[in-house]
Amino acid sequence: MTEILDFFREHNISVSEFESLKEHCTFGIGGAARAIVKPHCEEDIALVLASCRQREIPVFILGNGSNILFSDEGFSGIILTLKDNWSDFTIDGCLVTAKSGVSLATLARKTAMRSLTGMEFATGIPGTLGGGVIMNAGAY
Repeated sequence: MTEILDFFREHNISVSEFESLKEHCTFGIGGAARAIVKPHCEEDIALVLASCRQREIPVFILGNGSNILFSDEGFSGIILTLKDNWSDFTIDGCLVTAKSGVSLATLARKTAMRSLTGMEFATGIPGTLGGGVIMNAGAY
């Protein structure tokens, strides 16, 4: 594991080791992750995923950490967090382009301010766009 983490650092990808997962989820529980990796661009994500797949290292992709229960035993693989560097979005007329880490509530509020409809359901949902897609947010 040390070898791959050094490889990521050589590519200027932020890496922290044995960090508590309590700080990365809204429930505030969980043991330590072997490593938390914070990519800066799409190429970083591709590099991390390909490198881990090649070495059969488990990867968990994490956004805001809403509705996630981490084990007290932690996670022995790599947490790929998309929270900090992935909250950009643009609104151009009626076209909304958003990264996975943008808050659902923020996106709902900003689209409503531009008289765009369809995101009203997300106003009270804690979490990110990426998490909402994965968890099927708003579906009944």
